[in-house]
Amino acid sequence: MKKIFYLIVLISFICSLNISAEKLPALVIMYDDGFKEDMELAYPVHRENNIPAVAAVNTSEIGEKGRLTEEDIIKLSESGWEIAGHGHYHTALIFHSIKEKVNSGEKEIAVRNSFLMDRRYDYIIFNVYSSKGEKISISKIERKNNKNYIILDLPLKLNYPKEGSYVRISDNSMKDEILKPKNILKDMGLEVSTFVYPYNGHFKLAQDYVSQYYAAARAGHRKGQIFPEAFLNKSPFSKYNLKGTGFEKNLITDKDLNYLLEKTAEEKALLILYGHPKNEFFSVKRLKHIIDYSNKLDINITTLNKIFN
Repeated sequence: MKKIFYLIVLISFICSLNISAEKLPALVIMYDDGFKEDMELAYPVHRENNIPAVAAVNTSEIGEKGRLTEEDIIKLSESGWEIAGHGHYHTALIFHSIKEKVNSGEKEIAVRNSFLMDRRYDYIIFNVYSSKGEKISISKIERKNNKNYIILDLPLKLNYPKEGSYVRISDNSMKDEILKPKNILKDMGLEVSTFVYPYNGHFKLAQDYVSQYYAAARAGHRKGQIFPEAFLNKSPFSKYNLKGTGFEKNLITDKDLNYLLEKTAEEKALLILYGHPKNEFFSVKRLKHIIDYSNKLDINITTLNKIFN
């Protein structure tokens, strides 16, 4: 009986590998943040070439000035594009280290990357050595004396040394940031199965929560690895920490971009390229080249949900 069980497991595993292998090498082209230029600049190129893409949308901005409308998003979906969640307020799911000690009774905390935070959410300040912490609410975010500060609604109850002290989004706020996009887009009649971490970063608890509601999630290139390995996803995939890299002209040279596509084909890998058509360094000409060269290399240009669902 055990042998039969293990044989079934092995066959299932091999089948899953074969299914993945049939889809590789693959390229997924993504557009982050849901800007109107996705529709105006990128969409016509994809439509002309009958190539799908992924629009990663932060749902609080839908319909705002310069952003995709509900009608735009539905049109993209009906045209074969995948719509992915990209956070609700596009708030970083990372640890923000504090830059100087802060004492009980104080309301100002100097933190790194405060511009990636959102005062509409609650946060937690904690120290990894003392295991002590408390919930905080931000009244405003400002820069003074060449440092970035968050100003709290209420004074701190505890002291926090610079060493080992961090601020992160609270659990409930984190869940809203991750799950609201899925629910809002679902109300629009869209099935959303993939997530893109705002600013590409995330801590483990956020990744664990994403894994409960999505089939896969994209981050950025892998720190600690070198080019091109830092950019290529290979089987077995880290489904909730997929590597991705921007393809604007200020981020990667033509030579490196071509080499990356060539290695994708050679190693039967998954490459995820993301762009921001609103960015001045975005190039329609380069996008056309990516599509043409990928077709020449026989790379399957697809979407994440077709790979992981």
